[in-house]
Amino acid sequence: MSNQPSLKFSAQFALAVAGVLFLPALWSLGSAFWSAATTGQVLVLSVGRYETSHSMVPWPQGWARFAGPFVLALSLSMWATSKSAQRVTLWWFSAALGFVGIVLLLFSQWFVSWRGVLWFCSLTAFVALSFYIGSKFGRIAMVAFMLIVFAFVGWQVGRGAWQ
Repeated sequence: MSNQPSLKFSAQFALAVAGVLFLPALWSLGSAFWSAATTGQVLVLSVGRYETSHSMVPWPQGWARFAGPFVLALSLSMWATSKSAQRVTLWWFSAALGFVGIVLLLFSQWFVSWRGVLWFCSLTAFVALSFYIGSKFGRIAMVAFMLIVFAFVGWQVGRGAWQ
């Protein structure tokens, strides 16, 4: 996978964004600890295209706000401390951790309920499985897999199964 330029660029971009967001993430972590200690609640948010929604929830439900900075730090430290021979094998894992840390910070409101956690894990598994099928069986198989999944989800939503 490391010899595919588009995937390597995506991983480098995710690590660069994680590096840029690390200091604000530390500030966010301190703010979350202060808010949890003084009020018992933390602010969770979801960054949207046109607006940002936010709400105050009890601190155990806002676990993503606390976990995000630690996942970012793990991602960056794993990348920085690996030897150059290991970087080829670890770039995708640290990039994936960086992406998860960014999502935990910017979309912490999703993780207040188990339904949001399930949606995020399903979406992440779908993307990973699509990449695997694409690298193992080719682009046509990946597109066929994606169309089958989209058709199934559309069928389920159309018949009202997820209300």
